[in-house]
Amino acid sequence: MGAVGGMAQVNVRVDRQVKNRAEEVLRLSGASLPELIKKVVAKVAQGGGQCEEVLAAVDDRQQTVAPDTPFAASWAAADRLYADLGIATSPASDDRGWDTIYSEAMDERYRQKGMIQ
Repeated sequence: MGAVGGMAQVNVRVDRQVKNRAEEVLRLSGASLPELIKKVVAKVAQGGGQCEEVLAAVDDRQQTVAPDTPFAASWAAADRLYADLGIATSPASDDRGWDTIYSEAMDERYRQKGMIQ
């Protein structure tokens, strides 16, 4: 039981890092929450990066990412994760706040893993 508790603590710590990065990017950019979260998740899946790197990826004035890059693959994986968690990625589709979206997504994720009921 101790190992499971330790794993849960690590997961919560990692999830909190993702949340903190997403909040910072959202605050700095003023863009839509679902798109920013998706891009932050993709960037973190690659091994992280500074918020400035994520903002550069979010900037629509930049050239689009080539479809065969690790970032594009991570973005596709984030799309699948969003679909699995039932989170819409359309900017106008969800007017819930970050705390609500994050809390519901993490509850569902841990429920699917059998960590909570």
